[in-house]
Amino acid sequence: MDERSRIQVSYPVKNTGEFGAKIQTLAEDYTGELDSLSLDSDKLSMTFVFLDQKQLIKFISLCTEIPSITIHTVDKSSAELVKSDFLKEKISKQIKSFKERKERNQRQAVKIKLTSTLLAATTTVLLGLNGFNSTGKLVVQNIAFTISAAVTLMSALDTFFNYRGLWIRYQGTLNDLYELRTDLEYLLTQGIQNVKEEELDGLYKRYQMILKETNSSWSELRKEQKSTTS
Repeated sequence: MDERSRIQVSYPVKNTGEFGAKIQTLAEDYTGELDSLSLDSDKLSMTFVFLDQKQLIKFISLCTEIPSITIHTVDKSSAELVKSDFLKEKISKQIKSFKERKERNQRQAVKIKLTSTLLAATTTVLLGLNGFNSTGKLVVQNIAFTISAAVTLMSALDTFFNYRGLWIRYQGTLNDLYELRTDLEYLLTQGIQNVKEEELDGLYKRYQMILKETNSSWSELRKEQKSTTS
């Protein structure tokens, strides 16, 4: 893109030795040029200029992973565009990730359910067979008991991994992410120049809450599994 985008990164002065050189190197790696430095109370701010929108988004994404870092967009005309692109990229990646997880757990849940049902039915049929001599009947019973043990083992595995629970949880997360993506797309239909940063910040908070709730649900499922198996 031809338009210059300026972004300001600030952090506590006490962390200058830890973050200063790291942030500047990171910006240079993504074609950002240091424009100015300023000291405000106990915070140091560095302003960078980017000519490539995609590189800027990557830089912001990496900066958000660094604790104590605060990011401010200086050019309001590009602020909303940067944040909207950043949010769209994040949502797309999470949708792809959770879709793969959902489909993987769905396949496992269906596979275990069908296999367990088939083996249970086979056990019932074998135990109901007649017309064998004592030796043949003993063989059939042993096979049936072995299959029955396999069914019990599969049920235990299903309980431990909880494929169905994860399948449902990830489907719920996907639905929330699809809804968030739709709301973002609808917001952008009015033109990026008419979108407020506060609206995008609100959507990003929803994005964070969706992931937080999913992680909490995952932790609860694991706790339930431990209590069941212990």
